[in-house]
Amino acid sequence: MIYTKVLRNYCLQNPGIVFDISNEYKGHFNMIPYHSYIKILHRLAEEGILIRYSRKAFLVAPNGNFDLDNIIFFYTCRNHGLSIGYKFYNEINVTDYKEKTIRILTDLIDTKTKTIGDYKLERLDLEDITENDICLIRLLELIQNRHNIIDRDDKKIDEMIEIYISSYSDIGFEKVIKARKYSFSTICTLDRLLKEYHIRENGCINIYNSIFLNNGSK
Repeated sequence: MIYTKVLRNYCLQNPGIVFDISNEYKGHFNMIPYHSYIKILHRLAEEGILIRYSRKAFLVAPNGNFDLDNIIFFYTCRNHGLSIGYKFYNEINVTDYKEKTIRILTDLIDTKTKTIGDYKLERLDLEDITENDICLIRLLELIQNRHNIIDRDDKKIDEMIEIYISSYSDIGFEKVIKARKYSFSTICTLDRLLKEYHIRENGCINIYNSIFLNNGSK
């Protein structure tokens, strides 16, 4: 009974959040036997406190209308991740084309991928994510996927590349590329851009080769 009260009060104190079943158990409620934990969640759903969203997550009933972008907020806030794909492209206004699937890189999942409705989460195995890390990932995403973006605005893409590339450092690049691999052609383009924009540190080719050359994969 006390476990039910604890979980109920937690939900009532956090209206509108995404209740990730696995993360919440590991982070807050692992003192509860797992079978009992699941039963309590179903009981709270019957009470209308939780709303089932997928096999792996509930939404805590909000005080008002629930905005599904809370899922993005939950998995990316406080530098826990970032949106990629067309959600990202729409945010920076490089295309008006919309895609139903919303892709998110996050360090808040334990598995390689996780799907919550239309949201596809991909694990970003990066410790202590910084704003510079996020800018560098965004830069690499734009370089690698530029020519596949539907209805793209090339002028706007160039403007965003110029903004993101100012955050480049060799240390940051090594950290990111170990966590998320990009193609060698993308790194060659990055190298060209670093020189074009007169970025002082530009050891990306050597760093990439030192990491991936030994296993023969580019």
